[in-house]
Amino acid sequence: MFNKILIANRGEIACRIQRTAQSLGYRTVAIYSDPDANALHVQMADEAINIGPAPVTQSYLNIEAILNAAHRTGADAIHPGYGFLSENPDFARACANAGLTFIGPSPEAIELMGSKRLSKVAMLNAGVPCIKGYQGPDQDDPTLQQQADQIGYPLMIKASAGGGGRGMRLVHSPDTLLEHLRTARSEAQNAFGSAELILEQALIAPRHVEIQLFGDTHGNLSSASLALGYRLPTTGVTLEPSLGVRVSHLNLDGFDEKDSELALDVDGMSQTRRSAFTHLKASLTPIAVAGGWQLVPGASLDYERVLGNPQVDSSAQILGLDIEQRAAYATRDQFSGALNLTANLGAVSLGAEAGATTGGDSQGFSGSLKASYRF
Repeated sequence: MFNKILIANRGEIACRIQRTAQSLGYRTVAIYSDPDANALHVQMADEAINIGPAPVTQSYLNIEAILNAAHRTGADAIHPGYGFLSENPDFARACANAGLTFIGPSPEAIELMGSKRLSKVAMLNAGVPCIKGYQGPDQDDPTLQQQADQIGYPLMIKASAGGGGRGMRLVHSPDTLLEHLRTARSEAQNAFGSAELILEQALIAPRHVEIQLFGDTHGNLSSASLALGYRLPTTGVTLEPSLGVRVSHLNLDGFDEKDSELALDVDGMSQTRRSAFTHLKASLTPIAVAGGWQLVPGASLDYERVLGNPQVDSSAQILGLDIEQRAAYATRDQFSGALNLTANLGAVSLGAEAGATTGGDSQGFSGSLKASYRF
């Protein structure tokens, strides 16, 4: 177990982790670069230490400086937050080699999930149904052409090492495959340092079912949620009701050995605790086209109830951040609603959103404007 946690992050991310850790009795250490000396996360921490100048490569991405800070302050655990080094397997491995607890996935899990190709191979080996595609190591054009013919068109080319749409191409016919492979490789190499690709059958205008899980090294599995969506086929109207029920600390006794190899160490997951919250969300999103622009107005209503005041394992609570932190409150109800409008034209996307929240421990209004361009 550990007593003092260094948070290898800054801003609101670090503040959330500090609040949870301090409420559980842990001392916290903040790191900061020169310009962040007076930042809120520095003021909130029990201790703070400078790790370098403004460039993040010399401070928040400097593994050696962060490990030195941990040893100088006597921290015995490091929480990476998200962003920065949180998905860097070398950082997780360096923490372990330095005798520090890394509050996050194992280096092996980070490496596996950082590759679409390897993670899909792991899912298939674990017996998880996956969309038809090619995720092999051979990346030459003749192999990919042959695999594309077996998959069928339309198909998607995806960068194995990245996300956000970069290195992704929709291919409608074999005539354009080679050109799309060339541009996808180039974009993936420039964005992620890897030109490795996978191929998948393209699903046009899909809706999805999504389940999310949290697991920790103490054998607890938490935060299971379900989302459903359906497109009305003839009206151009998308109706997206979703129902989410999240349950903490599911009992995994009875999982067979094959299931337990699913890129996560689930050995010994046997403790069962009662802690849950329900989350209901319904949204209506009609789609219209005007003057070449695709207009997507939307409205949503969100209801959340946290049940009881469960006793949550401390490390699982830190891993869960504000999700587990919410589960530690007494029963409460909260409602929120939002109106939004997104306009798309080619690579250009414009959006606006306004929302309101009432009930529980927060009330107020919010609004945002955003614009993006996909290169």
